[in-house]
Amino acid sequence: MKRIGFTLPLVAALLLSACDSTNNQTDKSRNDQAPEKSDIQTNNKVNTPALEKIENASKEPTETVSNDNHKKDIIKFLYRDAVLSLKNNPNAEDLDTLFAYADKDLQNAIALVKADSMNTYDGYADEISDCSEVRYILNLSVGNGYSIDEAADVKYKVLDNGNVRASILLDGDEDIADSDFNNYKDFSLKCSDEGCKITDMLDSYGDSALQAVELACR
Repeated sequence: MKRIGFTLPLVAALLLSACDSTNNQTDKSRNDQAPEKSDIQTNNKVNTPALEKIENASKEPTETVSNDNHKKDIIKFLYRDAVLSLKNNPNAEDLDTLFAYADKDLQNAIALVKADSMNTYDGYADEISDCSEVRYILNLSVGNGYSIDEAADVKYKVLDNGNVRASILLDGDEDIADSDFNNYKDFSLKCSDEGCKITDMLDSYGDSALQAVELACR
């Protein structure tokens, strides 16, 4: 009986020691395999800005190109409608077509010029007021010797400042160097989710229609 009492505690102690050793090895294996929390955070900090930079780089140029193309299309439609209007009515005015594509400020300026022209113009050059002469800036053609439907072609491009230039080509203009070519009108536009509106119009001398109206018509 004494021998049995001594042997059982010894066996139990050996079994407990074996279990502890197995648990320690298992815990150590888990610790070796699991990544530390600080490593995960470090990896996230490295990758996230890189992804954001790529996403931003892909979005911004696309939006700019889309806006430029839309602006150019608006001026193309303006000239197309002006030519169609003259085809249907030889007495149609560029100002009426421009009015439909203008924002409120430019529409008000057009209305002032038209009202002044009707009140003061009597068929004589000396009867044309300074306000009425702003019409030459607002005309889609250059000068007053021909109408826009007589142009051989109109070319469009977006300038570095965001304005759209409509170059009016007459017969023979093809031989004029770009640096000497001045048969053009520039248009500034403002775009939103609802589309683009013309906010001002400038002639080849850089004169602004809005500024000319402020000086001569108000």
